[in-house]
Amino acid sequence: MSLRHAVLGLLSTGPASGYDLLKRFEISLANVWPATQSQLYSELNRMADADLVKVAAEGPR
Repeated sequence: MSLRHAVLGLLSTGPASGYDLLKRFEISLANVWPATQSQLYSELNRMADADLVKVAAEGPR
């Protein structure tokens, strides 16, 4: 399974920011699959470029 699939699974529960997704990931998957913040945000950018996710707003970071 790829990080992309894991992110899509986490987003199936509803919209979330990158921060929210990182926290969900840490709670539900970190014991079996660690992912860093940079990996998650890089994958979110690739998913947005591929039109798999929609960016609703961008924060200061």
